[in-house]
Amino acid sequence: MKKLFLFVLVLSTSIVFSQKKHPQEPNFTTEQKAQLIVKKMTNGLDLETNQANKIKPIIIAKINKMDALKKQHKATKKPLSSDERFKLAMNRLDDEAQLHQQMKKILNKQQYQTWILMHAKHNRHQKGVRAKKRKHNKHTS
Repeated sequence: MKKLFLFVLVLSTSIVFSQKKHPQEPNFTTEQKAQLIVKKMTNGLDLETNQANKIKPIIIAKINKMDALKKQHKATKKPLSSDERFKLAMNRLDDEAQLHQQMKKILNKQQYQTWILMHAKHNRHQKGVRAKKRKHNKHTS
């Protein structure tokens, strides 16, 4: 009986501690998120103050739009049809083209080229993060 109790205790303890704990995402305000992004861009692109001031409203608008889309998606929680998915993809590409045009006006040629590389690297990283989340959600469901 002692051995059985010990076995159950060890088994339950190992199960509890073997589960990964995922750190919770910090809940930054839109202003804080924008400040962080602009600060990273300032450091990476050597932006001048007036350039950072021009970029900040663009970033805030992008963050607000993304937050609204996330809230809308969480509220419905229904799978998207192929037409809805296509429409979202087209809107995202239009927004991306608009962002590129705005950045091209604000940044000089060298800064713009560096920003494109930074932007592409960030997008590749985000794809990996999203893939890990999907994989984790499949296993926990």
